[in-house]
Amino acid sequence: MRENLYNIKKKNAPLSLKDDLYFHLMKLSWAKFILFFLLVYFSLNIIFATLYFVMPNSISGEHTFLNSFFFSVQTLSTVGYGSIHPISFYGNLISVIEMFSGMLSIALMTGLIFSKFSLPKVHIMFTKNMIITNFEGQRALMFRLANARSNRIMNAEIGLTMLYDTVSKEGIHLRKFEELKLRKSKTPFFSLSLTGVHIIDENSPLFEMSDEKISSSTIELVVSLLGLDDTYGQTIHAVKMYQSNDIICGARFADILNREEDGSRTIDFANFNKVYEE
Repeated sequence: MRENLYNIKKKNAPLSLKDDLYFHLMKLSWAKFILFFLLVYFSLNIIFATLYFVMPNSISGEHTFLNSFFFSVQTLSTVGYGSIHPISFYGNLISVIEMFSGMLSIALMTGLIFSKFSLPKVHIMFTKNMIITNFEGQRALMFRLANARSNRIMNAEIGLTMLYDTVSKEGIHLRKFEELKLRKSKTPFFSLSLTGVHIIDENSPLFEMSDEKISSSTIELVVSLLGLDDTYGQTIHAVKMYQSNDIICGARFADILNREEDGSRTIDFANFNKVYEE
């Protein structure tokens, strides 16, 4: 498989987990996100339970690790004491430290959960393939994308970029990016589907390449979408990469938009990736 944007590995990057912990947490799925906080919660309780356990007579009740653990849970959660409570200076000191840690961890957890909930979630569908076909009497490269959610994306802007490797006169290997102009790249709002059309004319970098040469080349095409989510009021983006073998020549996309009897429009996602040979 050729190198693309999604499998590039970075080596010796000057990054650390502590510097990018917020970024990593926001990128986690909800299941992993909750699992992370469960691990932190139990780890803190085990650490403080150990501190209580190693010093006998620091808390009331039986001197067992299980007793120390449940006392730690009560203290970390700041729910107040029942039959178990600190009975020495050491026990009170550790309890104060744990209560402060509990308040801090709950505040951090609440903030992170709120941040994760407030992140706009996009569900933009891109067609599995691009096609090269005739469009209004001209050779054109086409792709399709759709908004699978019921929200609207305002001031949506679509971009198409071609990536390819080249070698300079000095023998330096370069990765070049070249923008491919779309027939229509902006729309006031995006709620159903859009078809991106790049006319392959004399101004196109693909003009001198035949359909077969494009399909067998090493170029990569990146489609990007940028817009404003009308629900969250935040900027959202989506990216899809196509390799040359994802391009089908001499085909057309199946229709997915229909108008109902009441005048409303529907989109049939079952035909979203279907193409027909011309």
